[in-house]
Amino acid sequence: MEVLAQTLKFAVSAIAPEKWLVVGTRPGTLWLASSQPVFVRCEMPVEHDMPDISVAVPASVVVPLVDMMSCTVAISFKLSENEVEFQFGRTRAAVKCVPRTLDFPAYSGSAGRVLSAKELANALGIMRFVNRSDSPLGGVLFESDDSIVRMVCTDSYRLTATTVQATQWEGRMRITVPIAATQLWRKICRLHAHDEQVSATLLVGSKCAALELWHDQVRTVAATELLGEYPDVTRFLNQTPLAEATVAYQELSHAIKMAATVEGTVTMQGKFPDEGGEGTLTISSSSVVTGGDATATIAGSGRGQFEVHLDPHFLVDALSVFKKGDLAIQCRTEIEPVVLSQGDVTHVVMPLILR
Repeated sequence: MEVLAQTLKFAVSAIAPEKWLVVGTRPGTLWLASSQPVFVRCEMPVEHDMPDISVAVPASVVVPLVDMMSCTVAISFKLSENEVEFQFGRTRAAVKCVPRTLDFPAYSGSAGRVLSAKELANALGIMRFVNRSDSPLGGVLFESDDSIVRMVCTDSYRLTATTVQATQWEGRMRITVPIAATQLWRKICRLHAHDEQVSATLLVGSKCAALELWHDQVRTVAATELLGEYPDVTRFLNQTPLAEATVAYQELSHAIKMAATVEGTVTMQGKFPDEGGEGTLTISSSSVVTGGDATATIAGSGRGQFEVHLDPHFLVDALSVFKKGDLAIQCRTEIEPVVLSQGDVTHVVMPLILR
């Protein structure tokens, strides 16, 4: 049987095996899969009917072999229970293997959403700073009652929320997807980001969820078991601010990056009329270690007065997910979260308590 090297390269990139790559055939189909750290499988059509067989080969051998292949060549496969043979051009490689079956999680259910692969990749990219493997909550919340899918992730010090528009939807959804799975979902979606017509289908079962994509006759499915209930974070997203300000993103970004170079706590101080109007936002930082200090004042509009102390690194990370234009800042007290928002993207940062 033969497949294009370009197709094989895509499949191996999407699967990203850590230790073992499972290679299998069934009539009319060649498939590659892995369960480390997420169940993922790529299926591609082949001209010849092959028997049902699956074997495991070391990823450390196969991945470099696939990387060296030219995208335009055809790869000939021969599978047996003891060996996988690749042949392309004048090159022939045989890799020892062991019989292996892979029980893929059952993910069929009553809830599902069809999303743009490019938009989903962008949304997961917005969460890249709080979507970390050492996050105590360990997952991303997906919730939806209709065509709007809201995604929330927090590492307990900061929180990011955004939305994605579904083109098709069915049922209600509230699931917590492990961070390792969302990171792989983003990688798979980014492989398709050049084509805005590619859709990603999110399928949800009682204990499992899967992301399914079709492109150039290649079907990619990445499935994962779900985590427990996500904490209620709506109080951070829907709080009524006691003070707020709207400033130009570029000016705020420049001021915060300048203050961050001092390696001290950043103080954000807003002075606006209580009834609302024009005012100033001052960003300052000083370090008792280096003796340095920096201050910048930005003009903007807002309401009320506030002063909060924030981690400069968290602020720089937060600003990187926003775009040019106006940025809204909402505050309540010096010990409550600061909310930064622009469009459908919201980033919440916990303040520092200075003693």
